[in-house]
Amino acid sequence: MSCCISKEKPILLGKLSKLDDENSALTGHLGDVHALTMQEYKLVKLMDGFSSFEEIAALSNIDTDYVIGVYGKLKGEKRLSLLSEWNQTGWCGECQTYVAGDICGLCGSKIEKIQFAPPCDPWICLDEEREFIVNILNKRFSLDIPEDIFLLANNGCMNNEFFWEVAYKDKIILNVRFCSTDEDSWEYDLLVNEHELSADKALILNAASIDKMVAANAKRQDHLFRNSAAFIKEQCELFETKPLIYFSGGKESVVMYSLFDRLKISANVLTVAPGAEFPDDLEFMLEYKKKIEANTNFKYYFYQTSGEKIIKELNERKILSAKDPWCRVDFKKELKNIGTREIYKGDDFVACEGSRWYENDFRRRHPKVNFIQGYQHQVWIHPIAEWTSIDIWIYMFGNKIPINPVYYKGFQRTTCWMCPIVNPFHLRCSKKYYPELWEQIKDCKLEAFGDDSSKDLPY
Repeated sequence: MSCCISKEKPILLGKLSKLDDENSALTGHLGDVHALTMQEYKLVKLMDGFSSFEEIAALSNIDTDYVIGVYGKLKGEKRLSLLSEWNQTGWCGECQTYVAGDICGLCGSKIEKIQFAPPCDPWICLDEEREFIVNILNKRFSLDIPEDIFLLANNGCMNNEFFWEVAYKDKIILNVRFCSTDEDSWEYDLLVNEHELSADKALILNAASIDKMVAANAKRQDHLFRNSAAFIKEQCELFETKPLIYFSGGKESVVMYSLFDRLKISANVLTVAPGAEFPDDLEFMLEYKKKIEANTNFKYYFYQTSGEKIIKELNERKILSAKDPWCRVDFKKELKNIGTREIYKGDDFVACEGSRWYENDFRRRHPKVNFIQGYQHQVWIHPIAEWTSIDIWIYMFGNKIPINPVYYKGFQRTTCWMCPIVNPFHLRCSKKYYPELWEQIKDCKLEAFGDDSSKDLPY
């Protein structure tokens, strides 16, 4: 058995804590706590999904069987897993479509998973991203790739350096390493040959291929909806007050709103805009505001500031860093607390938030129910925590949900143009589409993740 899994890569799902110089713990999402020796703590810390058991053993100068034994003692769905099991997105060769989960909902075939690196959260490449990738494949590698090819991409960070894994059909075809904010420094590794990307048999991103993907994932979508619906109904009975939906206009929050709408659950909806929004993003939120206000099941609250304070802070700091999310702590949190105090007058309530386990290291260890420091009188719940990005996109396409236009411009995060949780590609998009905004961040230092404390960052 040890021989069979020695090349597998373990990935930490739960919360790893160093309590003092001699004691540490691994906490699962259900609150189960396992005490660790310091040696076990050091080994589990290396189980990041990038290194195999053999590699962890070599780094630690410890026998591979011992490392596997530590994993075996602590493994569990919400503590430790294998990367191959954590990955959810794959390809059905029979139906020629992407499928999340283990079984194709059209033909019943077992799905061959695409082996993405952490966070294993690929999305559908839309206009700007696809144009960039196709241009690289055509010009740099002299491949004849159609401009409307159906690609997925996984955005991650390793050793404080951002990367993309670009997938087509059943395999990763291109790695992109964003070595710095300078586009000329970016590195590209082509992982397939020309015959595997023949244009005459290319899978094209169009209405027909989207409809097939939606159909192939219908059973999984039904399962996800029923689980999220049951969770929402159960949690919203905790208090007599109406639940609150934190609404940003991003894909997760519009899905959250859709779930509540389908369930006919009355709720308050709160949007905060600290004054650093993309112009068309703000326009999208204001249009959605009309939609929500017209729905009698919801009461909508919109809090916006001019942006003078947050831009002044940016100019003083000159840094975009997830290691110091001052924009969220000092500005968004303040606006959210102002809003919730006005709405609930000090009463306790359930706050529904759209973060997902697959987004990044920190969110992967979130329990579905938790308390957030600095937010009073509220229990935060995450009804779509186990959904992948592909699940989100399939739900949106399948339910004809409007899509925020900034996604088509290559941005993976909406709301703030100065968001520190971006890779250099998104700064490139800022320069292209919003040159006036770009002028305000062009001299800022961009810090990625990847050091020893990255799993503790609140992003």
